[in-house]
Order: sequence, then C-alpha cells, then structure tokens
Amino acid sequence: MSNPSDGQGQVIVRGISWSFLSRMTTQLFQVFIAVITARLLSPEEFGLVGMILIFSGFAQVLADMGISASLVHRQDLTNSDISTGFWLQIMVGGAISLLFWSLAPTIAHFYALPELEPLTKIISLTFIFMALGQTQAALGQREYRFDQIGIASVMATIASGIGCISMAYSGWGVYSLAWQPVISAATFTVAIWFISPWRPSFAFERSALGFMFRYGGYLSGHTILNYWLRNGDNLVIGKALGAVDLGLYGRAYTLMYLPLNMIGLIVGQVMFPVLSRLQDDIESFRDTYTYALRAIAFVLFPLMGAVFVLSEEIIVLMFGEAWVGAAPVLRILSLVGLMQSIVFPVGWIFTGLGKTKEQFQLSIFLAVVFVVAMAIGVNYGILGVASAYAAWAAISAVANLKIAMGYIELSLRKTLLLLLPSLVESGIVILLSEMLRQYLQSRFPPLALAVIVLSFGLVAYAGICLLTRNKIFFDMLRYRRSAAIKG
Repeated sequence: MSNPSDGQGQVIVRGISWSFLSRMTTQLFQVFIAVITARLLSPEEFGLVGMILIFSGFAQVLADMGISASLVHRQDLTNSDISTGFWLQIMVGGAISLLFWSLAPTIAHFYALPELEPLTKIISLTFIFMALGQTQAALGQREYRFDQIGIASVMATIASGIGCISMAYSGWGVYSLAWQPVISAATFTVAIWFISPWRPSFAFERSALGFMFRYGGYLSGHTILNYWLRNGDNLVIGKALGAVDLGLYGRAYTLMYLPLNMIGLIVGQVMFPVLSRLQDDIESFRDTYTYALRAIAFVLFPLMGAVFVLSEEIIVLMFGEAWVGAAPVLRILSLVGLMQSIVFPVGWIFTGLGKTKEQFQLSIFLAVVFVVAMAIGVNYGILGVASAYAAWAAISAVANLKIAMGYIELSLRKTLLLLLPSLVESGIVILLSEMLRQYLQSRFPPLALAVIVLSFGLVAYAGICLLTRNKIFFDMLRYRRSAAIKG
C-alpha cells in the first residue's frame, strides 16, 4: 500500500496536530475532573447521573439527525443550505429539550428512583444549547479549521469542570454532575459563535432538506442503533443491578474509552472530510484509509494493553480504594477497546463513500446480537455484562471489516495482515509486562509499580519496532525530524 499524497498528508498531519492538541488538553482536564470528583462524590451518585446520561446521550443523537455530517459530506454547499441546516437543528434541538423535560417523571419511574426527576430536567437544557453551535462546528470540520473547534472544546471542558468541582466541593452533591453537561454545551456554543465568522441567514430551502435527510437519515438510523450498542450495557446494569454497580462500570468504561476518544476521534475528525473528497478515487481512498488504520493500531493496541495490565493500579491511583471493584471490569473492557480501535475507522468508509444505508442495515443485525449477549451476560453481574460486551465486540469487528472493506476493494484477510505487525508486537509487550507486574506486585506500591511497568513496556515496544522495522514507527520518526527541522 502506498502512502497518501503529500497534499493530503499535510492536511491530515496539520489537522491531526490541532485536534491532538485540543483533545489532549481536554482529556487531561477531564481526567483531573474525574479524579477530584471521585473523591468528593460516591459511586452511587455517579450511577444516578449515569442512568440519566444513558437517555440524554440518545436524545443528543436524535437532536443532530445526521445534519452536521451531511454538511461536511456534501461537495457543492451553498450558504442557503447551511442556514437551512442551522434552523433545522434549532427546531429539533428545542423540541428534544422540551420532550426530555416532559419525560423526566417517566425516566424516574423507569428506575423507581424519584430523585432522578429534577436531575433529568436540568440535563434537558443541554440540547438547545448544543443545537445553537452544531452548524459552526460542522463548518469548521468541513474547512479543516480544527483550531476553532479545539479552542471552543477546551474552553467548554475547563468551564464545566470548574463548575462541577466547585459545586461538588460546596455540597451540591449529585446536582454538580447534572449541571456539568449543561455548562459545557453553553460554553462551547458561546465560544464557537465568537470564533467562527459564519452567521446564519433567514433562508430555509426545502431542496436542501432532501440531501440532508437522504444522507443524514440512514446515518442517523445507524448512529441511533450504534449508540444503544455502546450504551445498552449501561441501561441493563442501571435497571437490573442498580446505581452502585452502574457507577463502578461507568468509571471503568470511561477509562477504557479514554485512549479511543483521545486518539481515535482526533484522527476521525480529520479523516472524514479528507476521505469525503476522495470518494470518487477508490485507490487514493483505500491508500489513505489503510495508512490511517495502521497508524491507529500502532498507537492504540499497546495503549489498550497497558490498560489491561495495569487495570487495578489505574483505578486505585485515579479514584481511590472505594472504586477498586471497577478494576476487573476495566480489564475485560480493555479487550473491547482493542477491538473497537479497528472498528470505529470503518465508519469513515461508510460515511465517506455515502454508504449510510448499508451501515444502518449492518447495525440492525448487530443490535439483535447485542440484545442476546446482554440477556445472557446480566445474569452474571457486571463482569458478565462486560464479558458479553467483549464477545459482541469481536463479532462486530469481523462483520464491519468484512462488509466495509469490500467497498474499497480490500479483502478481510489482507486487512488483518496489515494489522498483524502491530498486534504481534503489542502482544509480546503485553505478555512481558504482565509477567513483570506479577513479579513486582508485592514489592512496590501502585504508583511505583505502574511507572516501572509502563517504562518497561514503552522501551520494549520501541525496541521491538526497531528490530522489526515497523513502517509506521519509522514514518513517525521521520515526521518528527521533519517538524523539528522546519521548526
């Protein structure tokens, strides 16, 4: 496989650089918030808000309806089209906020917890604030202005984090967690309006609705199903096992998802508009996609391995002994993260080539498998749910790769061979690191043990990549030298 063209490569690297900087800042601050609030609030309080966030996340998917993605994907976009998308998002976002507010008693009744009603009403304010800024964010992604999106995201994270910690410290309890997403959405919208030069007109073109619903309709259907495939486990745990177990599981899932969110979404934010412009050149599309896929595997495979090996130390160091029950869950979910690291890029193929209908159809099949897996897993507690989720993730990985690779004329076997070097190299390091951890566990406290094992793993991984002359490893070294020379 050849590398992407120099022009596309520069766009990707520049976009990833801005996205990485903002995402890294955001994630580091979110980790700081999580560490502080975990010591101010209980697992049960996190579980209570987690019960609501399951439904608010679904409402957030409904509020967008794939409109933002359709604005990024469409080649010949007019200002009237953009304004139409803006007003449509305002109407949908406002309707979702009102609906979510009115459903607060129903959500509280579903869990048989009356204290959820006022929390749900607070969180319902999120959707109208989000709707006001989604169009500017989509234009920023379309035009590769990732600096604008990044600045707004960082400001939103800092403001909501300070608000949450201040309220928790002042005794607001679980309400501090409920206000956090509201503050974040409001701050992001104010920031993106201040930064972005685009302003809506009063145009509303019916013709624009056609392409938005054709492209965004199936994409929205897939996103809805995919949302429940990623959050149905939380719903099952919250309903069947209670707030404490959901709090523990939610913390473990958040930590597992952290590397995916930090690395995967950074690259995805850049790759979607890049690949959308290559949709008529399958060869260039395939080369750009497979190179990005190998780069993601090179980074995320060992990161997930580190989470697997050091799951107990990570939980204790970040959240304290009260959360140690999340450690075995995190160990299982790290395997989910490894599989998802090669599945989420598949979405670039479906969306970049306009195959959202096929993506939706695949999601229906995976949803059936997911329901069966959860029905079995819930009988064995949160570890059973985590194990069932891992089994489903393996099935999802094979199905997604098998179907999507056909659209870029690449077989499943060749795709797996592209990933094999990183898988083998990471596997060796994970095995050696686990053996070292077992040997040193009784000799060092958690922090010292984590530092020793991580340092060993990093050196071992770099050494193996040097010995095997891993192409991605050497490409990254060349990029670094080139950037240093230009700097």
